Amino acid sequence: MCGAGIGGGYKGSGSDVTISKDSRVEATGGDPCLLGGYGAAIGGGGYNTDTGNQVDGSEIEPDTSGLYTTGKVERKSGDGTVLDTIVGTVSASSEEPDKREPLYRVLNLDGSTLKHQAETADGVLTLTAKADGAILTGTLRALGYLQNQGIEKITFTDGTHTASIVLADLIAKGEAEAVYVLTLGAANTLTLNGEAIDF
Repeated sequence: MCGAGIGGGYKGSGSDVTISKDSRVEATGGDPCLLGGYGAAIGGGGYNTDTGNQVDGSEIEPDTSGLYTTGKVERKSGDGTVLDTIVGTVSASSEEPDKREPLYRVLNLDGSTLKHQAETADGVLTLTAKADGAILTGTLRALGYLQNQGIEKITFTDGTHTASIVLADLIAKGEAEAVYVLTLGAANTLTLNGEAIDF
C-alpha cells in the first residue's frame, strides 16, 4: 500500500532504476492507503501532506539504454491505467546504448500524453481513452514487435470514435522507421510519414 511498484515505499523516493538485457517488467504502483496516495509504478511512494491531502508518488524514468529488443517495460498506475510501454532497441549482438522506443503512444489532439486502458484478446489489442478525439502513433518497427507477440489488429477508441488497423497491412506499406498517425475525430484519418493512406 502507498509504495511504488519499483522504488520507494511510503514517503520514499526511487532513484537509479536500471532495466536492461532481455528483462520483461510490468510495474504497477501501489494502491492508496490511510497514509498516502497511489505509489508510482517506478519511482516514489505516495504520502499525505501535513494538511491531510493524499499525494501520489512521482514517476521517474528508468535507464533502459541497455534493454534488448526482446525486453520491455510496462508501467501501470495503481488503478490499472497503462502509463506507457517501453520496448528496448538494443540488439543482443550489438549493444548500442541510449535508445528506447515505445510500442505506441496515445495522445490528445494537442499532442499531450493521454491516459488509456489496454486490453488484449484473440489477437486484438484494444486501446481505450476518454477524450473528444485522440491520436495513436508509433513506428512500423514497433508494430512488428507487437505482431511478433501475437497481435494482429489494434482497435482504438476515445469513447465516441473508433477505428481499427490491421498490423500486417500497415507494416507492408513502409520501412521500419516509418511513423504512422491514427487520428480519431469526426472523420478518422491514418497517415504514414505524413501521407494519408486508406485503412
